[in-house]
Amino acid sequence: MTGNKSYSAYEEMTRNKIEGSGLEKKIFNAKKGDVLIWHANLFHGSEPHNDKNKTRRSMVLHYFKENCICYHELTQRPAVIRKVDNI
Repeated sequence: MTGNKSYSAYEEMTRNKIEGSGLEKKIFNAKKGDVLIWHANLFHGSEPHNDKNKTRRSMVLHYFKENCICYHELTQRPAVIRKVDNI
């Protein structure tokens, strides 16, 4: 939990874990129509938005097994799960 720490403290902790594990940063340069699917526990983020003439629209979907509680790592709050039928 972050408690009274800032989000930048979380980012620093994440950076330290990545560097300490010997992981390598990879950048996904999306093109129009590209789709990227990743596991929620994968360290992820975005690069600065340098070209203001291009949008950074995205759609985020989270899928969970029925009767499963998902916790947000940063706040440790359980996610609100709404069952959607016929998908």
